[in-house]
Amino acid sequence: MSTNVGRTITALAGGLRIIRVTQDDVELDVNSQFTVHIPKCERVIQPLVISSESGYIAEIAEALWVGKTGFPAAAGPNDLVVTVRCGAAVCNPHGLEAAYTEVGDWEIIVIVH
Repeated sequence: MSTNVGRTITALAGGLRIIRVTQDDVELDVNSQFTVHIPKCERVIQPLVISSESGYIAEIAEALWVGKTGFPAAAGPNDLVVTVRCGAAVCNPHGLEAAYTEVGDWEIIVIVH
């Protein structure tokens, strides 16, 4: 079971904030994805950084959230769905990581409202 801790880094104009969320002990689902619930916010506006200390790759362009897609992608308005690709040292960096793999700890920095 992964744990999620979030804290505000910077308050911005118009009620926007930059939040740093750490997600521990992440395990992927069948689509090589995991969902991060961003606490203490109404909705995700834009992720800025999605990083793993284990060498896995997650591109912001592949992340899904309601504000980007316009519809829930198996997530609520304050959830972020992250697709994980293999790290260069692990396998082909363009290939998806195997489903149900444990991919360690992640840090996500996101703009929220």
